[in-house]
Amino acid sequence: MAMQTPVHGTEAYDLSLFEERPARLKEVKPSKKVQKARRRTARLQSVINVAVTLLVTTAVCAVVALMIFDRVQITEINDEIIQKQETLDILESETIRLSNELAAQTSAEQVDAYAAANGMQKIDNYQLQYITVEAGDKLEVTDDGEQGFFEAVAAGIGDFFHWVKYLFE
Repeated sequence: MAMQTPVHGTEAYDLSLFEERPARLKEVKPSKKVQKARRRTARLQSVINVAVTLLVTTAVCAVVALMIFDRVQITEINDEIIQKQETLDILESETIRLSNELAAQTSAEQVDAYAAANGMQKIDNYQLQYITVEAGDKLEVTDDGEQGFFEAVAAGIGDFFHWVKYLFE
């Protein structure tokens, strides 16, 4: 048998088979379970977003409130310091005034005038008496019979050992 070659007529190659075709994608609708899960996730995400927003807003408000409170306290303390400083200045000036008044009252002229007004007079030389002391200072301590704490403790310990010695004799 001889081999027969197929005879193709006047057929040309179909080049349209090699051209790119648009993709044939069909939209797949998600199942009801998937849609429910997506809705639940979206609701949960919106709740979380609201909670985080409220938390951050609350934190910012708290920080601002604390800063305002601190500023108010600092201002009050500064006002109190200024008041105390003014009081200190007044008291220091009063101290100076009173010191000057005391110095004026205790001056030698004032003392002489006060003494003369109350019938006192200056001392004369014949009224002076001089006391002479022997060649050295002496200090005499009298024993009043009282013992100090440590002396009493030492005496008690000595009495205890004397008693123990008496028992063993």
